[in-house]
Amino acid sequence: MISAKLGVDYSVFKTKMTALEKKLPPYIDVTMQRIAERGVELLSERTPRSDKGEKHMADMWKYRRSREARAVEYIISNLYPDQNIVLYMEMGTKPHEIRPRTKKCLAFTTMEGDFVRAKRVFHPGTRAYAMVGKTRRDLDILAGQYVRTTIQMIDSPTWWKK
Repeated sequence: MISAKLGVDYSVFKTKMTALEKKLPPYIDVTMQRIAERGVELLSERTPRSDKGEKHMADMWKYRRSREARAVEYIISNLYPDQNIVLYMEMGTKPHEIRPRTKKCLAFTTMEGDFVRAKRVFHPGTRAYAMVGKTRRDLDILAGQYVRTTIQMIDSPTWWKK
């Protein structure tokens, strides 16, 4: 039976880890901001737009840096006034009946521009766009790529000489 004893000089390891703690945070912050910016771009592209000239939900995706977390954290959210609509677009809806809640009838303009009044309407449902789910998956992949690149950078002998 062959055995080997491996010794690691803890002082060298500790010195390198201390250097890493000082050098890495600026890279992490910039990387997280880039990932958040890319997330906003993807969400804006994936959010459906209507043909009307109004402010679109797609233009209301924003990110902010969390001041509460100890670690770097960016939060992406949509500032659209009716958050239920954002949820309906993400998850989709089943066909359903719509009735007036406070008035005697519903009143709306159709896509063709006709004004309609009705006691009830049957909505065919909305397909799920999964904008957030798809973007989260893509950002996880992007974060993994950044981590691999950072590890390669740290493994480079020239990085430690900076």
